[in-house]
Amino acid sequence: MHVLVLPSWFPTAHAPRNGAYFYQQLCALRDAGHRIGVVYPEHHSLRGLSREALATHRFQTRWHLEHGLPVLRRHGWNMLSNAPGSYALCIRAALCLAERYADSYGRPDVIHALSAQWAGAAAAHLARRWNRPMALTEHFSGFMRDALTSEQRYWARTALNQADAVAAVSPALRTAIRPYMTGTSRPIRLLPNPIDLSFFSPPAARPAPPPVVWASVGRLVPLKGTAPLLRAIAGVRTHGLDVRLHVVGDGPERTRLQALARDLGLRKQVQFHGTLPPKGVRKVLQQAHGYVLASHYETFGIPVVEALACGCAVLATRCGGPEYVLSNVQGQMVPPRSMAALQRALLRMTRALQQGQSLGPTPADRKRLHNRFSYDTFVTRTINLYQNAKRHWASS
Repeated sequence: MHVLVLPSWFPTAHAPRNGAYFYQQLCALRDAGHRIGVVYPEHHSLRGLSREALATHRFQTRWHLEHGLPVLRRHGWNMLSNAPGSYALCIRAALCLAERYADSYGRPDVIHALSAQWAGAAAAHLARRWNRPMALTEHFSGFMRDALTSEQRYWARTALNQADAVAAVSPALRTAIRPYMTGTSRPIRLLPNPIDLSFFSPPAARPAPPPVVWASVGRLVPLKGTAPLLRAIAGVRTHGLDVRLHVVGDGPERTRLQALARDLGLRKQVQFHGTLPPKGVRKVLQQAHGYVLASHYETFGIPVVEALACGCAVLATRCGGPEYVLSNVQGQMVPPRSMAALQRALLRMTRALQQGQSLGPTPADRKRLHNRFSYDTFVTRTINLYQNAKRHWASS
């Protein structure tokens, strides 16, 4: 099957981890024997405008071979930022790229949008123009946070109502996008993000506590709840427990969070690693006893699955995605935005881990992880999504 993919976000030279999981997903489909192509208008914020940046981003269109996938990019600038009309510019650019893609590779059998946020609307336009079926997988947490602008709401409704098949990465996100599908009663399928369970696996041996080592992986922004997590770690230490925290990820909050850690007396207890490649993330998780996710909102929570696969005990907030990931799998959950609840759970689990109790996933849990989140399962579910899109398109 020939599939043209339009992602709403995708890795760039300036943000190589932005949607990096899309690469692995698309490569899995390619390795299963399908032809996969990508078009992406790479429009950077004017905040990064410089003489050097203009040398590489001057609205030129280039072909790239990325992880063996043909990717057609337009290297430009978002002249309107988030102002009204900015999505229309992205949609227009994506349509132009798609026509150039078709000139080289032919028109695809299916058009697949990764999120309704502009890519979905572009895919809907393209599906009508080419008379092709369209599938859409939603990943965007803005639906759960009710954070869409009026323009984003308009384009989201356009995409979700015109798609021939729609999927979401978690039940919580499925519930959040359902109100936008006012023109159809078609089901929203579940298509969770996969992980490589042969890569993320338990270590041969984990260092015995103390100290009890916790890990947290994610972008350093307020919605990830890293500041309350630091305060909770400081609270656990007041009970005489030797605890450490490894923070993986980067973002605009990093400097402030590092200062907060110093103010809380955690300079030696908390280590900020910045952004790490997958091998670095795996190393941190395999050396940790527990993993903690303190987010206010998560559509899924890939690091939670990776931590479980590495044998970590998991503590997560009930913020959308983790409820699905931890269903029928050993793990602890607390309400979001409650530092007191987070600290109590951290204290209880840290004491148990220090005493040698096993709070990580069982062999049965690991089998469930494979059945739900392996790449084989992902490929099967994605092809089913495409087949459903083709059937609906053929009957409409």
